[in-house]
Amino acid sequence: MDANELLDAHELSLVLSEAKSVVSELPPGNQRTNLETRIREIENKLEAATARVWRSLGFQLHDCKNPPALILWNESIGAHVCENCGHTKKRAHATNVKTRYNPFSRSRR
Repeated sequence: MDANELLDAHELSLVLSEAKSVVSELPPGNQRTNLETRIREIENKLEAATARVWRSLGFQLHDCKNPPALILWNESIGAHVCENCGHTKKRAHATNVKTRYNPFSRSRR
């Protein structure tokens, strides 16, 4: 994934918003309903593709909706926060594991 692919997704969302405005000007009827349904399907596919891009770039996702929402770091509370539902996930703290093995000891038991 590179910046050009992300830009194309943004441009596609702009085109979809233009298509919505054109469809809203059509008179009510079967053709308008079909176009509105098709635009909603395309928007859902775009959201799913965006979530796949986020996951491939290493971002954390929260499964509170479908497609998953992005979880962003909030410095003021010191946790990751879901952009959709507000779920917080604190940063995992490192744990020290104590073992009996010491690679620097001279005795071999």
